[in-house]
Amino acid sequence: MIHLFHGFLGKPDDLSFFSEFGTTQTYDMKSFDPENFEASADDILVGYSMGGRVALRIASRLNYKIKKVILLSSNPNSLSEEQRQSRTLWEEEMKELMLTKTAKDFLSIWNGLGIFKNDLPITNITNEDLKVWASVFDRYRLSDQQDYLADLKNHPEKFSWIVGSLDEKYLNIAKTSGLKFHTIKAGHRLFQKPQEIIELIKEQKLL
Repeated sequence: MIHLFHGFLGKPDDLSFFSEFGTTQTYDMKSFDPENFEASADDILVGYSMGGRVALRIASRLNYKIKKVILLSSNPNSLSEEQRQSRTLWEEEMKELMLTKTAKDFLSIWNGLGIFKNDLPITNITNEDLKVWASVFDRYRLSDQQDYLADLKNHPEKFSWIVGSLDEKYLNIAKTSGLKFHTIKAGHRLFQKPQEIIELIKEQKLL
């Protein structure tokens, strides 16, 4: 089974194109509970951005007794103390905006972030959804993430990492990680390039 975990503000079907490679199961990350998720040695976990970090969290809890994790535009690193402090302040600011702004106004701010400059905007969020997403954003803060790099270096056969060649921030994270990674010509929102991902996975035999 291929388990699909979408990103922040995403939809369960964002990664549905992975059905090209087998039977898939999608999840709504607004209500998903990673602590009660179980997987077998034949299962594959695929996650985009925040969803990739959730996939790593599950894989780590299961001692990597799964077939594979595929990360799309995800950060497996922990942050330095200086980065953590800066990120925490930014996360608090974003959360406050989600709780006080309309969905339209928040999406204007979110889509305007530099990391998304080469992506299509997200538009399908309601005011009610945004309040739920504020809680999800809080639950999966990057500032609270453990460092998975050592795990991934110890289990290279369990891991594939894809980043966009136009995503300067995550391309730099990948280049400085010491881990193998693959690129497609895209920005951060890789799920907007399904055919390119399918072709890369087939070419590199990642699945």
